[in-house]
Amino acid sequence: MCITCSSVVIFGRKCRYCRDVVHKGCRADAPPTCGLPRKYLEYFTELITFPNDHTPRTLVLGTGG
Repeated sequence: MCITCSSVVIFGRKCRYCRDVVHKGCRADAPPTCGLPRKYLEYFTELITFPNDHTPRTLVLGTGG
């Protein structure tokens, strides 16, 4: 199943690291996270967005992903 459009993939691309699959046409819209859990993505995006804020943060992950 395509991670971008959620349709069945007959011909497409598969990531060699996380094994996510996308259609060739959906590749440009695929997230560049390579299977990274959404909480990690949000946490690291926040760190990059506010690089001068040196406030310590704690990453808390639930079991829901």
